[in-house]
Amino acid sequence: MRSRKTRTASSDRVVAQDLRWPGVLALLLALGPALTWACAAVLEHRARADVAALAPAAEPLLARARAAAGTRAAWAPLLDRPTLGSTLERLATTLPAEDRLARVSSDPDGTLEVAILTADPDALRDALRREPVLAQLREAGQQRDEAVMRVTLRGRPQ
Repeated sequence: MRSRKTRTASSDRVVAQDLRWPGVLALLLALGPALTWACAAVLEHRARADVAALAPAAEPLLARARAAAGTRAAWAPLLDRPTLGSTLERLATTLPAEDRLARVSSDPDGTLEVAILTADPDALRDALRREPVLAQLREAGQQRDEAVMRVTLRGRPQ
């Protein structure tokens, strides 16, 4: 027969052993994010050191890339606008059948000036509004020319 004292000590040992594994598991669960953060900090430090080591060698390449981007930005307005030939083709297909081109001129900045001989200026304006490329052309003047009206349009086709 065991004494009461012995029974209490052995039951305390069983309770202590039962609490040890959940404690270890909780410690491992908390250790995962901490190790992840520590490893990320080490990788960040290494990456910053690599960037600092490569920066002097990369500076000429970056300067050339900036210069090329500046050149592209300067040429973009000239290259992105439609050519005069394609604009005239659109204009010819858009004009009502009885209308005729009297004069076409283009400025170096891409502004187009078009004089059109028409019997009905309202029909001409409606036809031009329906064509998205020519919708930017605005009326700059209108005058009577013999039996027809001369409508002058000015703008930058898109």
